[in-house]
Amino acid sequence: MAVFAVQNINENDNITRYQMSGYISSNEATWGIFGLQIHERDPAILYASAYNALEYISRKWSMCFVKNELFIDGMEENIYSIFNNEHRNFSNLYMNFLNEILKENDIQTCMFISREEPIDLQQHLQIEIQNMFSKPVLHYTNCTTYSNGLIYNRNMLIIVEWDEKSKLNQTQNLAQNLERLRQAHIIFIYTGGDSHVANVSKLVEYPFEFCRNNSMINAIAIFPHFVESQQFYSYSEYPKFNIETKYFPSNATKIFPERMQNLKGHEIVTLPDQISPRTILYQTASGEKLLTGYVAKMTELFAHRLNGTLTYSLHYNLTLGKSIFYRDFTNFTRNGTVELPTSISNPGKNQSYDQFTYPFELANFCLMVPVELEETYIDFFLKLLHWTRVLGVLIIVEVFSIFFVVCHKLLKVNSNQPFVLHCLDLFFHPHALSGILGFSFFLHPRPLLSLRLLYIVLFVVGLIATTFFNVELNAFLTTPSAKKPIRSLDDIKTSNLKILMGNDEFNNLLPNIRENYRSCFELVNKFEEYSVVRDSLNTKYAYPVTTSKWYVFDAQQRLFERPLFRLTKICFEPLMHLGYILAPDSIFKEPLQQFILRVQDLGLDKYWLGRSFYDLAAIGNMSFKDLSTKRSVRRLNVDDLYFIYEILSNMLTIKVTVTACRRRKS
Repeated sequence: MAVFAVQNINENDNITRYQMSGYISSNEATWGIFGLQIHERDPAILYASAYNALEYISRKWSMCFVKNELFIDGMEENIYSIFNNEHRNFSNLYMNFLNEILKENDIQTCMFISREEPIDLQQHLQIEIQNMFSKPVLHYTNCTTYSNGLIYNRNMLIIVEWDEKSKLNQTQNLAQNLERLRQAHIIFIYTGGDSHVANVSKLVEYPFEFCRNNSMINAIAIFPHFVESQQFYSYSEYPKFNIETKYFPSNATKIFPERMQNLKGHEIVTLPDQISPRTILYQTASGEKLLTGYVAKMTELFAHRLNGTLTYSLHYNLTLGKSIFYRDFTNFTRNGTVELPTSISNPGKNQSYDQFTYPFELANFCLMVPVELEETYIDFFLKLLHWTRVLGVLIIVEVFSIFFVVCHKLLKVNSNQPFVLHCLDLFFHPHALSGILGFSFFLHPRPLLSLRLLYIVLFVVGLIATTFFNVELNAFLTTPSAKKPIRSLDDIKTSNLKILMGNDEFNNLLPNIRENYRSCFELVNKFEEYSVVRDSLNTKYAYPVTTSKWYVFDAQQRLFERPLFRLTKICFEPLMHLGYILAPDSIFKEPLQQFILRVQDLGLDKYWLGRSFYDLAAIGNMSFKDLSTKRSVRRLNVDDLYFIYEILSNMLTIKVTVTACRRRKS
């Protein structure tokens, strides 16, 4: 997205110029979230320099291996007059070494960590490195603490100067400074005094043990004899810890090989959450414990891709059918109980996305309610005799009764006969009530024109009323309509339906739902109890389910004659970003994120999810049995008209009472 000013901006107005350059589009923001470059950085900063920066770094390293000190009495000598032809040859070797690293890896940022030096040399060194890489360059000392893990990606080259005397302080600060950058490429430059080839085997153990304990798998070490023997050192973690001696140049192997492409059978400690249909642990007839589920398939395929072996943690008593709450995996990954959990979750309250991989699944956590039952005969008559309809019929009867009384009075007046008014005829004329309800009655033999018109209007109204009744009755008998559907939590609050949920899940709901709709929920302590009732499709309750679980229930109900549950739009957590929970510096995060994107591109996640019901049925956790009640057609019986009989008996009681009162009065 480009931003242009409508009018000329004053060059001296720094505020306006800053605002115009600060706009960013939504696609660029998304690009930045994934750690990609928003703009070109080739180079980010330009410096006017007459010296080759790569050669300068090489000279700087070779100077560290010279016994003469670079600084005398705190004053910097002319560094360009120190180098002779021999030093220049040494620096060329390092320059070629760095060039080879840049060819093998897409380095985006360089970080140079050195010992404390004068400020002017640090600034000059940073300028030279900047010109060499044409990328952002950071220059720190070993005593500096910082955090760049949230700013830069792992395509970083980190050059560290260290010696044996100050190695403890250096490594402690380095472990803190390289937080979330454990897979960056690290070069350890030894600048101590005694570094002969015979002593290297002892010296090199310390930085590699440090890297091993802090999950830094891409590390090499260079000693002063590199310029003579062209030897450098690296280490391999898999299948066991081993220090490797390599030579430069070498066409056989890379300087920084991809360690995570082949774990050589390394055991990856995992734990399944046993939440259906993500991961289900079952036991075969031979007693072997196996996993199934779409998340289990993803984890197993990833381990197979790395040539690793999944093994269950020995620090946790894994029991068949006992679920592990997904929030507990945060502690399991931090304390080392689990390396790669077979579970996905979304960030909870006050939890950062740094502990999660890219979303493996985008899901909703919505409410599944029983399908509304069909109306019974009693429900039909109750709806038919609703007070609004009854009131409308009474008003129409009243209007026609008044017109009948007036017409009969005109008829009597024209025939010079006395007219006697009955109060009951003024409110409920028998002809008006009979005509509207479709009953027959005797017409006047010689009616006036006004009475004829009244008969015609009454017959039309009666025809409409009887037709409307017949249409509703036939529609009810052929396809009964359902009861009022549930569309919100307020509807559940006014109904007799309860939402069954576990205590752990209820405590993670929004505070306003827990406070305002607590009466709608029925809680159970164990998730297993809730899962058993939900999987049995008990229509007594409503259940919150994730999108993946609804896939299973929807596939199962397709085998039924009619569905028992439906998914509503009442969502407690919409659009959850479900990813793997890993330790902040886990070595599996980067390859797992790339593998997730690859699996989603191929559509394997959707395929596994669609097969979840059949996988559960294969191990006996689901059945193909129709749990719905079959549709039955029966005739109308006496019990169905109980409500009508009750109304007729009440009306008959009123009629008898009125008749008795009239006779007593007469």
